[in-house]
Amino acid sequence: MVDAELLSAFDAIDPATLDYEEWFKVSAVMHDEGLSEAEWDAWNRRDAARYTERTNGRKWASIKGDGRATRKSVFGLAIARGWGWGPSNGGELHLGQKIRDGVRATTPSSAPPPATSPTEDVSPVLADYGEPEEVSELPTDMEPEDMLRRQLSCMFGIGERASIALAEDTMWDEKREKWSPLGGRVHDAAGLAHDNNPHGVLARANQQAGAWIRVNPTTGGSDADVTRYASTLIESDEIDQVRQLELFAKLHLPIRCVVDSGGKSMHAVCIIDAKDAKEYAARVEWLQSYCDKNGLPTDHSNKNPGRYTRLAGAMRGERVQRLVCESMGPQSWGEFRRVVDELAATREDPDEEEGPRIEFVDLASVVDEPMEPLDEVIQGLLPRERVAQIVAKGGSGKTFMGYGLGLCVASGREWLGFGCKRGRVLYVDPELHVNDIHRRVHSIANAMGLTSADIAGRLDVVPLRGTTATADLLDAAIRQRIKSTGAAYDLIIIDSINAILTGDENSAVDVRALFASMQRLTRDTGAACVTFHHTGKGGGKGTGENGRGSSVFLDGPDECMELMPLAIEPGSAADELLRAHAKTKPNGELIPATAWRMTFPKHRTGAPIRPLNIIFRHPLHMVDRTGELAECKVAGSSADYGAKGGSAKGDNNLPLWAEMDEILSGIVSDIHAEGGKATRAACLPILNERRESMGLKGWSQATFKNNTLPKGKLRHRIDPATNELRRLTDEELSAEGGTVPDSP
Repeated sequence: MVDAELLSAFDAIDPATLDYEEWFKVSAVMHDEGLSEAEWDAWNRRDAARYTERTNGRKWASIKGDGRATRKSVFGLAIARGWGWGPSNGGELHLGQKIRDGVRATTPSSAPPPATSPTEDVSPVLADYGEPEEVSELPTDMEPEDMLRRQLSCMFGIGERASIALAEDTMWDEKREKWSPLGGRVHDAAGLAHDNNPHGVLARANQQAGAWIRVNPTTGGSDADVTRYASTLIESDEIDQVRQLELFAKLHLPIRCVVDSGGKSMHAVCIIDAKDAKEYAARVEWLQSYCDKNGLPTDHSNKNPGRYTRLAGAMRGERVQRLVCESMGPQSWGEFRRVVDELAATREDPDEEEGPRIEFVDLASVVDEPMEPLDEVIQGLLPRERVAQIVAKGGSGKTFMGYGLGLCVASGREWLGFGCKRGRVLYVDPELHVNDIHRRVHSIANAMGLTSADIAGRLDVVPLRGTTATADLLDAAIRQRIKSTGAAYDLIIIDSINAILTGDENSAVDVRALFASMQRLTRDTGAACVTFHHTGKGGGKGTGENGRGSSVFLDGPDECMELMPLAIEPGSAADELLRAHAKTKPNGELIPATAWRMTFPKHRTGAPIRPLNIIFRHPLHMVDRTGELAECKVAGSSADYGAKGGSAKGDNNLPLWAEMDEILSGIVSDIHAEGGKATRAACLPILNERRESMGLKGWSQATFKNNTLPKGKLRHRIDPATNELRRLTDEELSAEGGTVPDSP
């Protein structure tokens, strides 16, 4: 006898909402669990559009499960449609019993009408679609393995698993005359994304059928196995692919990625981010309705969370299932709804959960209350629920500094003289290969005298090299990690922030959204956050404006620190100090120590902090306790120029011009060695790269030309015979009337 729970689940599934594969699974379970043909037929009659008594009567005898469809499959389909079963219904049969009566389940007339929402959320028909989203198509010649990696990075978070259907998981459906997926094997998504040859996955695809991947992370092959209700599939076979892509952009769909199916349709994997199956079903229904009403007829069988989309990079006949684009349109469900609602101008009562949380606080109540001390992760510098940023130049050892900070908090050691409260640390590293991370942490921990016991269970790393992990994806992954482990983080370090930025680093809107996301994460988890950011061109201002990109990189964080190089005079006491801290490798190679100054241009939570002079003695940064670096200037700053005998407002000091001439001579030689012509146009880009690496602004074409004309400050001139730059001799420069620069 079929138990009441399964009967209830059968009744919750409307056959009209199922595709053929799902319908067959439910039917097979009904057959194997002992339902009669009459009971099965009564269930099928609910699909009036497809049901015919004559055709249906011939199918029952041939339906038999193959073990792939189970009770769990039925429960998953029912849950996706809002069904629930448990103590709340007292174990009563309710509508499920109606199946036994051989009729469609209906609500008894005596039952009270179902509750309705006071304000029904109906998808709008837009009159004004605004500016369409930008479609940034990926190169058509991208390697298949790269397509697969990038698709996985768009769709799955850290530690999540993906179900993929390859050749062994496909079958030819003779009645429908098409290939279909039967199940799928579960893979570690991050492992596939990072592996140089994604486990031979693409090689095992059925090249006639193609390959499939479920749109949501899962631990198995049914809807009940889905671990996060993240995405749904939007596709349409009724219009051509070019028009489909245009409508994806026009309708501002929140797209993780778009894949050419290798057939008629474009597959748009859209963001849903529902908290449970019920909310997932409602959001998918709303999205499909919105698309239908606004000119994009969708396939309504794409409703269940375990639905398949096409696997990027796999061949399907003569065509590749190409990854067309990624991260298009709004990158959260809430933002998508706000965009649509603003265009429709119809929504008066926005869902509180999808809008910003705005609080009104009466401050009079706090005036007479004693203030609790801040709970600081880094004492005197960084409390919980704050975002700090460290701006640093290349070559400063910022990654060593970041891991050093993480180890200090994990072990409770001091960091640059600041006490650290011992706690759990998460380090997000989008740049280094995992093997390089291991080596660096090993060397830093050994230099600090730490053992594994000092940090056991307190330092996690998320290696993101080769993936496209947006701030939203990282946010969701961290929250899920905390929820699954039950252990919160005290400090989150992100090195560097640009790697998780969705959008343009010069856009104030995009950068502000990024910091808002991090501030929500710290507020909700109680962690502090430290991000690393690169300096821009020039540098050396010492005003908090050295970060690359929008000024919001300075405005967004609560605390801002800058690490700038110091100019060291040869033979000075500072020079001798650095020589004393140099290290020698076992092979005899010398690793010089370098000098840096950390300033604190923005510190909201306490008294101003005096600048720190720092020595980087690989692999550790340490505060200079001798005072020898105090008088050194920031390299490339106006004060540094003045210290070299030039104008504090420009580059017109002789040693610097001589150094530019030496660099330019090397560039000319290199170009000649490669068989090229050392014209101004060929030399300037290379020269500017060197200037920027020195913390100097790049030159414009006009500036470079003026300084290579007669009496220009450089001693290079254009040879009229060859149209190439060459360096003047002292005699030629004197004859021209110029000054012979001092040697650097």
